[in-house]
Amino acid sequence: MSSISKYNDLQLVEMIKPIYLNNPFYGPTLLPHVALTALFASSAATELGGSGPIANLAGWLHDIGAAVKGPEDHHKTGAEISGKMMKDMGFETETIILVQNCLLSHRGSVESERTTIEAQCVASADGLVHFCRIADLFYIALVRLKLNSNEAGEWVGNKLERSWQKMIPQHKKLVKSIGREKMRGNLDLCVSSW
Repeated sequence: MSSISKYNDLQLVEMIKPIYLNNPFYGPTLLPHVALTALFASSAATELGGSGPIANLAGWLHDIGAAVKGPEDHHKTGAEISGKMMKDMGFETETIILVQNCLLSHRGSVESERTTIEAQCVASADGLVHFCRIADLFYIALVRLKLNSNEAGEWVGNKLERSWQKMIPQHKKLVKSIGREKMRGNLDLCVSSW
């Protein structure tokens, strides 16, 4: 996995930032979502004996398919897009496969086995960020999906339930210790507590 040490977070962020900022579905919510997912996933993977750099990279790329082609099957389109992107950046095949595995298994609404620590941590961090940024979920439901308030509440509730189900115990403990109510939209609280 020597190619993982060659990449620079800043270089990667500069490359993907316009993709995330100019996406037609999620609006301005996607870049902070993937940044926090990368942070929480890499930290958890390192703590659990996995590869922090792999989890970090997968965290940054886990929603690239949603940004480019929309939310439907974005785990599959994201794995395809990230594979091409990483190959162009000179990553080794082994690293690309590990990251793609994380992307393919990160969704809570799709049955898939998370066979590596990194895949478990990326999926979990994705869920944790949903709790940290609940206001973003309401933005998507109300503005992007154009749901009424009752429908939006149900959509967000279902999203959070799926997120909870895929979270590792450490992330669930964080949500419980802070309290779900206190976390609603409070990014500073989530980051400082980690």
